[in-house]
Amino acid sequence: TTESIMTTTRYYSITNDQTIDINADIGHQTSTVAGTTMENSGSSMPATPNPHTNAQPKYTFEHNGETLEIRNVWAENVEEEMAVIREVIEKYPYVAMDTEFPGVVAKPIAESYTSDYHYKSLKVNVDLLKIIQLGISFADKDGNFCKPHCCWQFNFKFDLEEDMFAQDSIDLLIKSGISFPDHAVRGIDPQKFGELLMVSGLVLDDRV
Repeated sequence: TTESIMTTTRYYSITNDQTIDINADIGHQTSTVAGTTMENSGSSMPATPNPHTNAQPKYTFEHNGETLEIRNVWAENVEEEMAVIREVIEKYPYVAMDTEFPGVVAKPIAESYTSDYHYKSLKVNVDLLKIIQLGISFADKDGNFCKPHCCWQFNFKFDLEEDMFAQDSIDLLIKSGISFPDHAVRGIDPQKFGELLMVSGLVLDDRV
């Protein structure tokens, strides 16, 4: 059996100028914050609605003279859209993914640069923060997109009143069309998404 290696690393909180200890379980890649909390500042909403807001069911874009569709997925339609993806993946097994996280809230403190600095920085922020959105696009071996809807945006539960974030990242996401009020009330439960992902055909298949 392989034992997990416990290490304690000093991290600097960017959001509130505090130094915290992260107890990192290297074997299981989990982290917990010891003896401190991070406070979020409020976020301002844009004065005018964004035409590309993810609150709407779908929107279209032009690609090589064709109109393609991006579908927004929320808690109320995640099972329905996953059923569609199970069919799409059979013909379009080439998948591109993109994620949106709420920024960088902590960075390692080190007296000298180490080769794993960027890994530690990435890991601690991924472990501390919640995912906001996952985008998935499908194509065939020749690079042809699935038609007419080639992209799905999965919108996860995220509450600006409760969850940790970096303000500059939130401001950028709002300008890009992320509707945080919808994420707070309609967002997908990540655990539910994980269960659906396991039977979606996106994972555990060498053809994908």
